[in-house]
Amino acid sequence: MTIKSIFFATLLALVQCLVAYGEAVAEPLLIPKELADLAIKNECSQVLDFYARPGMILPPYLYGYLPGKMEDSAAFWCKKGKKYLLVFVDKADSIRSRSCAGSIAWRNYPGGLSLSAENNIPLDQFHNLTSNLRGPKDQVTAYPPVRSYYDGVETLFYCHNGEWFVRVRH
Repeated sequence: MTIKSIFFATLLALVQCLVAYGEAVAEPLLIPKELADLAIKNECSQVLDFYARPGMILPPYLYGYLPGKMEDSAAFWCKKGKKYLLVFVDKADSIRSRSCAGSIAWRNYPGGLSLSAENNIPLDQFHNLTSNLRGPKDQVTAYPPVRSYYDGVETLFYCHNGEWFVRVRH
């Protein structure tokens, strides 16, 4: 081997080490990579301090928020400027998800996501996110709402007739 060959072999090894180090110190994934990539497309980032709180915290993402295959729908929190976004994903492109906006801007710190354990919740317990009017009387949720929860505060998000409705409980 010549000195030139040894130099380039050493340089190549150094570059590989730097690339590996760069990947090791990159932003940690708090949500699955496919959702983190969608966050970037929505011009928002992961909520990096999401777990920097005491107590039990559910994950900042949820698969299967719509009826059907679990992998066909997801919801996750991300941060855009000073606001948080709750982003909804529907790979099956169902009519239900197309009727409501694909994300909700939220001012409060996000809770961990899950599906509500309650079924058939009266819609008049919810408020329309846009108009702040109560939901319609004599109607109930057709599927479990997305639940954001932390430290005794529960927020339910539900799409009805093309509009997002929310219920907050302490």
